[in-house]
Amino acid sequence: MKRTLAILALVSACSDDGVAQQDDAGSDGAGTGGSGGASVSASASDGGSGGGIDAGGLTGEGTSAADSSGGGDTGEPPPSPDCGDAQCSALETCSSCAADCGACPTDCADAAVLCVDDSPGEHAEFDTIQAAADVAVAGDTVLVFAGNYAGVELTASGEPGQRIELRAAEDGVVVDAPAPGDGCADGPAGVCIVGSDELAGVHDVVVEGFRIVGMARSCVATHSANPGTAGVATPHQRLVLRALQCEGAGHEGLYLSEVGDSLLEDNDVVDAGSNGEDRGHGIYLANAGCDGTILRHNRIHWDAAPGPAEGAGIHFNGDLSVEGDGGGDGLITGIVVERNTIWGSSHNGLNMDGVQASRIADNLVYGNARNAIVVYAIDAAAGAAELAIVGNTFVVPPEGTGAAIRLEQDEGGHVIVDNILVNEGGGPSISLGSAPLQSDYNAVIDGFAIDDGDLDFAAWQAMGYDAHSILVDGGASLFVGDGDWHLLDGAPAIDAGVDMLGGVAASAIDLAGQPRPQGGGIDLGAYER
Repeated sequence: MKRTLAILALVSACSDDGVAQQDDAGSDGAGTGGSGGASVSASASDGGSGGGIDAGGLTGEGTSAADSSGGGDTGEPPPSPDCGDAQCSALETCSSCAADCGACPTDCADAAVLCVDDSPGEHAEFDTIQAAADVAVAGDTVLVFAGNYAGVELTASGEPGQRIELRAAEDGVVVDAPAPGDGCADGPAGVCIVGSDELAGVHDVVVEGFRIVGMARSCVATHSANPGTAGVATPHQRLVLRALQCEGAGHEGLYLSEVGDSLLEDNDVVDAGSNGEDRGHGIYLANAGCDGTILRHNRIHWDAAPGPAEGAGIHFNGDLSVEGDGGGDGLITGIVVERNTIWGSSHNGLNMDGVQASRIADNLVYGNARNAIVVYAIDAAAGAAELAIVGNTFVVPPEGTGAAIRLEQDEGGHVIVDNILVNEGGGPSISLGSAPLQSDYNAVIDGFAIDDGDLDFAAWQAMGYDAHSILVDGGASLFVGDGDWHLLDGAPAIDAGVDMLGGVAASAIDLAGQPRPQGGGIDLGAYER
């Protein structure tokens, strides 16, 4: 071995982790009630975690023109927004931005590279991921070569600029047995990230490139952290979960409790909730400690069959009911949900309990049984407020029973712009409360609702909304079709958008990484033509 083995103490996390048990009792069944206003007990600005985006981030400043240097239709994400600024930021990696972070370490002779291979040979310094992770310290890379492995429990943290990174060295790194240790014993996971007995979270860790299959509970799970409200407790912070393939998880694909100021990027979560229970989300962000996290360019879908009855694509839970050391303010704020693709859910595409002051941009959400996006308060301190909903393609299918956008317990302050909001199931394009907002330059159908009262497009416009929006009958006049959600030649959504509304800017790139605009103006929806 290149260094003296250090024995890291395994924490007894999750045995008293009420978070993991209480999260499921929350708000998964929401999205059908009225949009009448529940009172707010904390303003949107109260929920920031310090280090995430603030209200200024809703303007689109987090997506710079530098984004336009990559992407295309390759399926790979474009560089991160600040790639190319000569600084390796907390959420950039060598694989996402070599220009700033340098080339990824590959030399097993390097003392800071711990190589894992389940076959004898030059890379077989460790034969399990856990053995390498147990001795990794800040600045180390655990480099895993092709093979089949048991998972890993992570309890050690890196430092800003000196992360602990677990990375697949090549294709074919398969985690098909759960992580050892006590942290996820009650809910087996391929990667289990566990904070301390004092609920101090893990920070500055990267996990990238693994294929995780057949976990009884989750491909990735985080436990034993806190929003920072008691003693030395903190959320998990500055985690990067990137390019993970999660297949057939029994319950949630990625279960992330108290994960703030972090990045989930380019992950593919398929057929989550395979254990037959009603609930089973693709990605689940639980608890108020998740402020400031970015979910970018992920694909969440159900291919084998429709998802569980109450399984959403991405579910956010404010968890006001989690009290004591595990509790927070009951809100999730300052998040960015951009360039994700979600289909096949039997519930909602984006299911948001207590999400405020956040940006939802350039997502493609289609073929889900209820709402494309719903924001509400069931187990949260308050419902929808100060959301920037920009440049998305939200399509409710003919069998769908919800709205393209539904905002409940609605406190207003939203900007809804440059979206395609098609509902082929007979419901509305937009359903919300009576609080003030700005909505314009969208493609909509002839159906809306305010406080559960139905309106046609003319009545909606008479209220001051969507004066420049276009009315469509459905998707046939917009999309190429047969699963291709790009715009048709001559589609009315081309050049029909605006680059700024109410201080909220259109993104510099679209879902495929193409620059915006291309032509006379911004195109509506997730794709720029």
